[in-house]
Amino acid sequence: MTALRTVASGIWTSTEETQATVSQSTTHSIQNDERLRLATTMLEKAGMTYGNDDALFLLAEINFYAKYTHPRNYTAAFDYYYELAAVGNSTAQQMIGFMYATGIGNVVERDQAQALLYHTFAAHGGDTTAEMTLGYRHLLGIGTEQKCEDAIYYYQRVAEKAIYYYLSGPPGGYAPPLPKIRLSDEVGGVYGYGASVMTDKRYRPNSASSERTVSIEEVLQYWRYLAQTKADFEAQLMLGQIYYQGTRSIPQDFQEAHYFFEQVIGKLPPGKITDTFMNSKRGRAIGQAAGFLGKMYRRGEGVEADPEKAYKYFYLGVELNDSISQNGLGMMHLEGVVVPKSREKAIEYFKRAVNQDNPEAQVNLAVEYVNHESTLANAIRLFTLAAEAKHPLAQWYLAQLYQAGIGINPSCQVAVSFYKAIAERCDWDYPTVETAYDAF
Repeated sequence: MTALRTVASGIWTSTEETQATVSQSTTHSIQNDERLRLATTMLEKAGMTYGNDDALFLLAEINFYAKYTHPRNYTAAFDYYYELAAVGNSTAQQMIGFMYATGIGNVVERDQAQALLYHTFAAHGGDTTAEMTLGYRHLLGIGTEQKCEDAIYYYQRVAEKAIYYYLSGPPGGYAPPLPKIRLSDEVGGVYGYGASVMTDKRYRPNSASSERTVSIEEVLQYWRYLAQTKADFEAQLMLGQIYYQGTRSIPQDFQEAHYFFEQVIGKLPPGKITDTFMNSKRGRAIGQAAGFLGKMYRRGEGVEADPEKAYKYFYLGVELNDSISQNGLGMMHLEGVVVPKSREKAIEYFKRAVNQDNPEAQVNLAVEYVNHESTLANAIRLFTLAAEAKHPLAQWYLAQLYQAGIGINPSCQVAVSFYKAIAERCDWDYPTVETAYDAF
C-alpha cells in the first residue's frame, strides 16, 4: 500500500511538473507574441507616421520572410515594399520586381513587363540582385529582347564589384567562396543512389551489399591518427591543406593548418639541401608546407602578418622548388617587401612557378605582360590557363580583352560568360545561394 501511494505520488508530482512546464511555455509564448505586436506597432508608427524608411523595410522583411515568428503576409510585404519603391529604395524595387515576375503569394498577377520595369529601376539604383536578374534576362531573352550587349552591361557591373572586393583583401586577394553545389548531389544525384550500376560501387555486381559507407569524420580521424601518432608527413600536409582551404564538411581552421604545416617543416634535415632530397616525397612536402606558411604570414591568416617570416618560409620553399613559394617571393620582389624592388627578379620567379602550372603566378606574369604589345599574346595565353582554374582576376582580364577585341577577336558571348562566372562565384557581398543553402 505504501509502495502504491509512492507511485501515485510520483505520477501526481510528474503531472504537476508537466502542467507547470506547459503553463510556463504558454506564458512565454504569449509574452513573445505581445512583444512582437508592440514592436510591429511601433515600427508601423515610425514608418507611416514619421516616414522612417528603415522601419518600413524591416516591416516588409518581417512579413515577407516570416521573421521573429511573425506570420507570413505577402500582401502586407508588397504594400511596404511598394511604399519604399516609390521613394527610390532599390532593394524594395527589386522585391516588387520579383513579386511581379513570380506572382508569389498571389498578391499580384504575373506581369513580366512590370517586373522588368522595377528590376531596371533597382539595377540603376545599384541593387546587385537586380543587376544579376537583368543580366540573365537579357542574355536569354526572358521578358525582353535577347541582347548580349545589354547582358554584358549588367554582368560587368556585378563582376566589377566582386573584383574590387577581391583586390581589397590581403596580398593576393580574398579567397573565393566555396564552389556552389546542387542539392541533388547530396543525395546521389537527380535520380538518387543506385540509379546507375556503373557509377555507384554499392550496386555493382560482386560487391558486398552490406559494405558500409565511410564518413568524412572517420576519414579525418584516420588522417589525424596518422599525422599525430605515426608522424606521417603526407597526412600532416594533407590535413594542413584541408584546414587551410576548408570544405563544406570541414570548416576552415588556420590554427590547425598552421600546426600541421609546422609539423611537416620540423622534418627538414640539418645541413645543405641536396638535389636528391629536393626531389624526394619528403622534400616536396616540406616545400609545399613552407609555401603555405609563407602565404599565411604574408596574408595574416591565423597569425599576425609578418613579412620577414613570410620571406623566410618562401625562401625555404623556393629552395625546394615549391611553386607557391616562387610566386610569393616574386610578389615580394615586385612590391619591394623585405627585399629590394625588382621587376626582373619577380618575373624570373613567376616564370618558375608558371612552369609548374601555378594559377596565381600565371595571372601575375600575365599582368606584367598585358600592357606590352610584344608580350600581349603570351599574356592572353596565361590568362586563359588561369581562367581554366577559375581564377577570378584572369576571368576579369579576359572578359575585358574579348569585349574590346584587344589582341583577340572580339566576342560578346565569351566576354559575358566570364563576367557571369565572376558574378555568380565571387558573391562575398550578396551570398544569396549560400544563404539559401544554409536555410535548407
